[in-house]
Amino acid sequence: MEEPILCWAEKNMGMQRDTLDQQFIIVKDNDSEMNPFEVPCGVVIQKNGDNGKEYYSHFKGRADSILSMCSSYYDMKGEVQDLDDETKSEFAQANNNNVNVVAFACKRTQVVELDEIGLTFIGMFVLEDNFNLDNMRQGIEILKEGGVKMIFTSEEDVEVLRAIGDETGLLNSHDALVVKGEDATKENVEKICITGNSSPAHKLLLIEQLKKRGEVVAVVGEQAFESNVVLEAAHFGLPVVTNWPETITYVINSIKGGRIVYGDAPLTFIQLVWVNLLVTFIGGPALLITQQATRQLRDELSIRPRKQPITKGMLRNILLQVSYQTGIFVFLQHRGSAILGITPKVNRSIVFNGFALCQLFNIFSARDLEQRNYFRGLGQNYLFWALSGLYLVLQFGFIEVEVVFVFGNTARLNWKQWVESILIGVVTWLLDVIVKWASQYIKMDKYCDCGVLHLARNWVQDWFARVNCCDSGPRSTPNPTLASFDSPRSSSGKGWITNITRRVKPTKDRTNTLMD
Repeated sequence: MEEPILCWAEKNMGMQRDTLDQQFIIVKDNDSEMNPFEVPCGVVIQKNGDNGKEYYSHFKGRADSILSMCSSYYDMKGEVQDLDDETKSEFAQANNNNVNVVAFACKRTQVVELDEIGLTFIGMFVLEDNFNLDNMRQGIEILKEGGVKMIFTSEEDVEVLRAIGDETGLLNSHDALVVKGEDATKENVEKICITGNSSPAHKLLLIEQLKKRGEVVAVVGEQAFESNVVLEAAHFGLPVVTNWPETITYVINSIKGGRIVYGDAPLTFIQLVWVNLLVTFIGGPALLITQQATRQLRDELSIRPRKQPITKGMLRNILLQVSYQTGIFVFLQHRGSAILGITPKVNRSIVFNGFALCQLFNIFSARDLEQRNYFRGLGQNYLFWALSGLYLVLQFGFIEVEVVFVFGNTARLNWKQWVESILIGVVTWLLDVIVKWASQYIKMDKYCDCGVLHLARNWVQDWFARVNCCDSGPRSTPNPTLASFDSPRSSSGKGWITNITRRVKPTKDRTNTLMD
C-alpha cells in the first residue's frame, strides 16, 4: 500500500525520501501494530523549527474513519478550510465505496501523543488492485519446479501471511514452518516458508543464515528506506517496480538467464578470448612456417580418390589433449587450493596460465603428429622461436595486467607458481610420447570383421560387384596414354601405375593426361 503512494508522490510532487528522513524524526509509532483498513494508524514526528521542537500527529486509514476525526481540510491552494458535515459527505461519496481508499490527516501537537481530535484532512488515494492470483500461483509453481526455495517474509501478522500462503500455493507441504521473524534460527531456516512480524533486522539475520548455508539469496521486495539495506545484503536485490505477478515473471526470466551465465567457471570470457587470440594469431603462423608435411605433399602426386580430413594422428592428438586438459583443470578447479596450499585467486590464475601454456606446448607437438623429437628442424628457424617467445611474453604481461585493470578475482604468480604452470604444459609432451610409442603396438584393421558390420560390408561389396557386371558392355576406345600404362607389368605387386606415379616428376602435361 505504501510503495505505490510514495512512488506517486516522488513522480508527481517531487518528494525526496532521503531529504524527508533527515528533516523529521519519528518519535511515536503505532503504524506497524494495526491494519489501516481496519483501524486508523498514526505516528508522531518531530521537526526542528524556528521556535524549537515541533510535533505533528499524522494518521492514515479508511476515508470514513479519517473524516470523522477531522474538523478542517486543505483546499487545492493549500489553505485550511472548515470541514462541515456536507463537505464530509461529498468527500465520502468521492471514493465510490471503493474498499482500497486510503485517507490522510494531520495535526500539530504540543506533546508526544497521538491526538485524534480536530485533525486537518489532507487527501485520499484510491488504490487500483491489479493483482492476478492465477498468475501468482503459476509463477510460484514454476519457481518450485526449478528448485528455487521461497521464503515469504513481511511485517504483517503471521496469520494474515498464512492465509496468503494458502491462496498462492506457497505452503505446499505439511512440515513448512510459519513463524515470527524473531523465531527464525539456523536450526529451522531450512523448513521456514513464511516469517511474519519481521523487522528489517530479522530479515537481515535470515539472509545471513541462508548465506552461511551456501545458498544464493535473492530478495524481492519494496524499495523503501529500511528495505534498501535488506536488498543490498542479498546476492541479488530486486525492488517491486510494478506488481507482484509481473515481478515474479521477471525473477523467473532472470533465473533462467542467470543459470546459463552464472557459475564458478575456471576461465572468464575475456581469458578465453585471449587464449584464442594467442593461438590464432601467433600459434597459427608458427605452425605454417614449420609445416614440413605440407611441403612433402606438395611435391608428391597421389591418385588416391579421397582421404579422411581427420587422420588417426589428428584424432589421437585431439583425444589426448582434451582428456588431459579437462582432467587436470577440473581437478585443480576443485582441489587445487587445498593441495597446493594457495588462495582461490592464485589457483584461478594457475588454471588460466596452465591452460594457455598447454596450447603453447601443443604447437610444438602439432608440427608433426608422428615424430617424437619436437625440436627437429627448429635449429635455424628463428621466426618460430620469435613467435613462441612472443606468445610467452604476452601471456606473462596479461597475467600481470589482468590483476590490476581487468578482474579482481585473480592474482599475480611467483616464480614457483610459474614453474608449476609450465610443468602442466610439459606433461602434454610426456603423454604424447607415451601414446605414440603405444600406438606402434596397437594395430587396428580398417574394417571391423565382426557381427553386423562384417555382414553389412560384405553385402555392400557384393552389390557393387553385381552392378559393375551388369554395366559391362561396349566400351569406348581407351585413352592411348592410359592404355600404354595398362600392360602386363601392372599385374605385379602394388601395380605398375602406382610405381610410375611415385617415380615420375609431376608436370602440367602429365597431370592432365592422368586426369583424362
